[in-house]
Amino acid sequence: MTTRLQNACCRLTADDRGQKALHDIHGKHHLIWTTLTEYSLQVRTAQEEMILNSRDAISQDISGEEIWTKRYSHSLLTVDVSYTLTTSAALKTISIIAHSPLTLRYVCTEVATVTYSLDRGGEGQPIFVGIDGFISSTFPAAENQADGKQLCLRQAPFVSLEPGETFTLSPVVFGLNIEDDMAESFLRFLRPRRPHPTGSLRIYCDWGAHDESDNSAASPLDEQMAYRLLADICRAKEQTGLAFDYYLMDDYWYSPGDMYTAFDKEHWPNGPNAFIQAVEAAGMQFGLWFDVNLQKLDVGCKTFMRGGTPDLLCMSYRENMDKLFQGVEHQIRENHVRLLKFDFAFFDCDDTSHLFHSARHTASKEPAVRFFIEHLADLRSRYPDLRVLAYNGFTTDLSFISSVDPNRRGLAVSPFWAEAVDYVYCGDPRPAEMPAPLQKSLLHYTDCMIEQFRDALFPIEAVDDHGTMVGNTGTIYYLGRKALRDSYILNIVRGTRKRHLYGETALLTEEDWAFMAAVEPMFDFVCSPSCHTIPVLQRPSERGLYGYSNTDGDKGIITLVNAGATPLPAVVNLPCWQEGERLSWRLLYHAGERVSHTLPEAGILTAEVEPFGVDVYGWERRCCPINAGYVNVDVGCQVQLPISGDCQRIGLRFLRENFSPLRANNGIRSDLQVTAQGGELTLCDKVFIWSGISFAVYHIKAEASEVSLVFTNTGSEPLIIGWQQMPGESEVFDGK
Repeated sequence: MTTRLQNACCRLTADDRGQKALHDIHGKHHLIWTTLTEYSLQVRTAQEEMILNSRDAISQDISGEEIWTKRYSHSLLTVDVSYTLTTSAALKTISIIAHSPLTLRYVCTEVATVTYSLDRGGEGQPIFVGIDGFISSTFPAAENQADGKQLCLRQAPFVSLEPGETFTLSPVVFGLNIEDDMAESFLRFLRPRRPHPTGSLRIYCDWGAHDESDNSAASPLDEQMAYRLLADICRAKEQTGLAFDYYLMDDYWYSPGDMYTAFDKEHWPNGPNAFIQAVEAAGMQFGLWFDVNLQKLDVGCKTFMRGGTPDLLCMSYRENMDKLFQGVEHQIRENHVRLLKFDFAFFDCDDTSHLFHSARHTASKEPAVRFFIEHLADLRSRYPDLRVLAYNGFTTDLSFISSVDPNRRGLAVSPFWAEAVDYVYCGDPRPAEMPAPLQKSLLHYTDCMIEQFRDALFPIEAVDDHGTMVGNTGTIYYLGRKALRDSYILNIVRGTRKRHLYGETALLTEEDWAFMAAVEPMFDFVCSPSCHTIPVLQRPSERGLYGYSNTDGDKGIITLVNAGATPLPAVVNLPCWQEGERLSWRLLYHAGERVSHTLPEAGILTAEVEPFGVDVYGWERRCCPINAGYVNVDVGCQVQLPISGDCQRIGLRFLRENFSPLRANNGIRSDLQVTAQGGELTLCDKVFIWSGISFAVYHIKAEASEVSLVFTNTGSEPLIIGWQQMPGESEVFDGK
């Protein structure tokens, strides 16, 4: 095969028969596939409907230095298929230029075969190719289909083109399993493509202080309420230092008779300008809620309604999506809105009489999803500091966030939504399917929803976990401030990097505000670039003991949650902890209160969690950690082991491949040589051991800033060497 593209990380090769391969630059990882057709287009004209594909076209190569392009010519249109390289991935982009009026209905952006079995796929989901890599359309509503060893990536643009117009489809990605873990390799590709890959958000939202959709006695959102809530937030900041980045005003701020261009005059007789200025003076930016399908607006220009749901516009018609975003941009421009919350999105076209209707549910979403993403991209190009929260309607189906159902099939959300929006909502607070105090059941439900999002490969730092709500309204089940602190802790440790407080600030005590301020360093730690969040113990849906680990490798936080009605024991052993290591421990949170109880040093966490309890433990490596691990030394090989320059002693264990000990009379076998680069190595105990010994301890005198041990195996069998750095001063090994 011929090399078509190469960068510092990978290389793309291809032949003239459709076989392609992506290799990492070191030759360790490879993804090989055979393209059966670069594209297949279902095209409709005024006279006929036809299928066009790359095998039926005349092609020419028009490549550049950093792009490989083949141009395919048909009488109706021209298709450019272009490949580019990123870090450990290739991107394929298809552009269609019309020569005659036509409608592009369905498209296959890749049809290929592979050597290994395929896994995953579905609505906006990557297809895993054995353990070699992944292939996927990057469009959130694409149908990525895998059947045995053949894959087909489908889109349904339903776009009409006039002569000279160009339509470009979402790229196809071919990614390497560079992390030797398919999920992690995919996320490594996806995370840098998010609108804001780094940073965190601190949001206050007024929903829960009001809820006009229920029968509660809570007052409606108005000017007086907004000023009162803002005053509470400012007072808390002055007294405790707790700050928010955004003030998000939720539903019912607008005049129903206008297209999101005016505030409700009854509740905002003076308009919003003075209030927004007060928000900005308090160091926050202003945010607003929007209903995607404009259901709650009572305007006379509603056309092309969804068939199955009254009052909802069908957003597959561009003019309807234009109406939404005209109102959105008005608020951005006139009221300095920088946080957008989009809710109640019904992207599918369910009216069989509409031009964009498809019998396939996923395909019926595509025009509306595309218009939505295009409008967001346009806004971001002009207002790059925008943040976007995507609430109900952005999952593959609303049923995914309606209950905890172990029998539900499929995956909850396309991870490629993370390229378009900053956060996708994992569901309103609801009871989980297990008897528990209601306020605790709501927490368990959210963790089950996060589990679904993880299964769908959605980045945890783009998951909107709802945050913490206080209030006496229907959405929060009139719970007031119950479980406030458990909810607040979980909002931090889940790793979403979004601290979000909703609701009635009058219910919060001075102690509550002080508590939230006191755990802010925990939030800062979880949001730090070096901190990694993973789930531990059981899956939340197993209804037992589960939790989260947040660590930068040297210190961390472990949160344990008991979803059951009986005390449960826990044993946590993180991959970053080394054999024989002793860690310092503190209990940081228990029974709804901050604590600081020093615990005995230990190499793992053992604990018992009370029924429906939430406990948080902090751990840290000792000042002089004992680092440890294993080295494989094959026959005839030489292996280097870099060690800390301040290490004075190191202990070695000598093992066979099955970890059976290898004894020698002074620890070292004659067919294994141990030397040092950058230092002097001395065996601490040279006494002849008549019974044999399988370990040795060396004193190291560093002569350079970097020291490495060198193991040379001249024997006839592979060896495993267990190693651990020892404390610098040791009476035992000095013979005292």
